[in-house]
Amino acid sequence: MSSIKQYDYLFKFTLLGRYGTGKTSLIDRYRDDIFNQETPRLNGIDYKIEIIDINDKIIKLQLWEPEPCCRRYEFIPFSYEIRGAHGLLFIYDLTDKESFTFIQNIINRYKRIDKTMLNQVCKILVGNKCDKSSKCVSEEDARNLCKENNMVYFETSAKTGINVNKVFELMARQVLDNINKDHIYTKGLSINLNKQKEKYHC
Repeated sequence: MSSIKQYDYLFKFTLLGRYGTGKTSLIDRYRDDIFNQETPRLNGIDYKIEIIDINDKIIKLQLWEPEPCCRRYEFIPFSYEIRGAHGLLFIYDLTDKESFTFIQNIINRYKRIDKTMLNQVCKILVGNKCDKSSKCVSEEDARNLCKENNMVYFETSAKTGINVNKVFELMARQVLDNINKDHIYTKGLSINLNKQKEKYHC
């Protein structure tokens, strides 16, 4: 059996957000160019693989989707689903203000537990469902959050495919570009569990 590695780099990306924001649909659109109107609710953690070619480098992407055990803002995933991640995609629904508040809450709690945590990874804020007209979150609010946390902002539609490929490919390019700079982004997200002084209950 051949032990030759079939890729040059392995990048782990984790999608974070409330249930119903379209995380699974974004992955499905990116990987398989499909959209299912009804997506079963994830129970636990799932991840999928995609192989891409950037600058003649074969990159294996692990696309992780942890689902919070409840909808309360107090619960934030901290285990292996984000540990070692090279990129975090914060997903909210443009038609659901609470889903944006949830993202703000996640970011603020990460920063309170470890101020340097989010500096270790590439980050993209994604406002999904841009095909809908009933938007409840302004672009100004989204861009202000990005400015405060050094994130890139995209509006996407998993239904129509708008900007979906651009999101994942930009994040892959960001990580790849930092490899030659020996940037901390390339090492993946490390978490000091001793700093987790807040307790989360569902």
